Amino acid sequence: MAGRSHVVSSFTIVKGTLIEETYTVFRGWDCALSKAENLKRAREGNTIAATSANWALNVAKTLNRRFDPAGRDRALVELAKAGCPREVWKPLLLYHMTRDEFLVRDFLINWLYPQFTKGTYRLSTEEVVGYLKTLESKKDIKWSGQWSESTTSRVAAGLLRLTADFGLLTGTVHKEFVSYHLPEESFLYLLHAMMEKEANARRVIFTQRYVVQFLTDNTLGRTWCEMRRGDTQLAQLDYLVTDEAIPERAPKDPRDLRILDPACGSGHFLLYAFDLLAGDPSRGSAGIYEEAWRSESTPPSKATGRALREDYGAIDALRRAVPELILRHNLYGVDIDPRAVQIAALALWMRAQRAYNAFDIATGKRPRIARTNIVTAEPMPGDRSMVADFAATLRPKSWASFSSAWSTR
Repeated sequence: MAGRSHVVSSFTIVKGTLIEETYTVFRGWDCALSKAENLKRAREGNTIAATSANWALNVAKTLNRRFDPAGRDRALVELAKAGCPREVWKPLLLYHMTRDEFLVRDFLINWLYPQFTKGTYRLSTEEVVGYLKTLESKKDIKWSGQWSESTTSRVAAGLLRLTADFGLLTGTVHKEFVSYHLPEESFLYLLHAMMEKEANARRVIFTQRYVVQFLTDNTLGRTWCEMRRGDTQLAQLDYLVTDEAIPERAPKDPRDLRILDPACGSGHFLLYAFDLLAGDPSRGSAGIYEEAWRSESTPPSKATGRALREDYGAIDALRRAVPELILRHNLYGVDIDPRAVQIAALALWMRAQRAYNAFDIATGKRPRIARTNIVTAEPMPGDRSMVADFAATLRPKSWASFSSAWSTR
């Protein structure tokens, strides 16, 4: 199948998402037959309940251009054949569409997402027309035919309709962003798909490195430097105050350090904190855990009652454990946006896998990472009895401040 990943085409956009039609055709797919034979069988048997022979033909043409059921899209077919729930399957369909449809991918990544991050409330077809016209200056893409003004408008409307069909936007004349929940099963599928393409979490999620680095260096980095009385690789970090003696701080086992980002977003600060904790042998960076393991003055952990060297007798045993220990003991994040929480959890999991790779830990020997400490913040219940029930589960020292905060609402 010839790649269309750099071809700007109006045909499939104008025909629409065809979510139900695609699911139905793939549900009845015979992997022993060719793509042409399967599409012919679906068209002649009218399995999609098309209202006309012409529409059935257009659906077959769109699926033929859009998918490679014997190759990269085989998993999508297999899931439909197995009866995968549509709410789980639908986000995966969008992902597979972006793999070879330049216009869908570019629109979502380079136009729609920036609109979301800017806080744009309402989107119009005219704005998307403006985006489409900017593509004319790109040199690394190929246009499939000449577009009239009418075609450009139809494609712009089609792109907005596509995102609405997948539950990202709502509205008729004007579209608006809506809250979206990605099912856990879909999340896991996409996580593995992204890992195959890009194992570096930072290349998946954009971060302003200088801000993240400066703030984390002067909190976690500075704290560890004080605990080590300057005897650490982290003493070379870019600290805000450098012209005075380093104050002393009581040392701790790394498992007793807690790093909380109360508005973690996609986890940028937590990712860099992971770097300081884990280090990177390929770059000569030992990391906080390894420095603590090699030091005889590191106290026992409150978590186990033993020092790192007692729990992990060899450096290889420590390195095998470190990524999971960091996610279990050290990094915590809170955000009000469930989408951000999902992305942060994904990014940390991917960063842990990269650490395992750096430590030469084979996949089958890696400790299972079952969860991260990233949570979605829910608003306090408005009913006083519900608040009382919840407050009863809190530690006594937390109740006074909680009760005071609720009573001022």
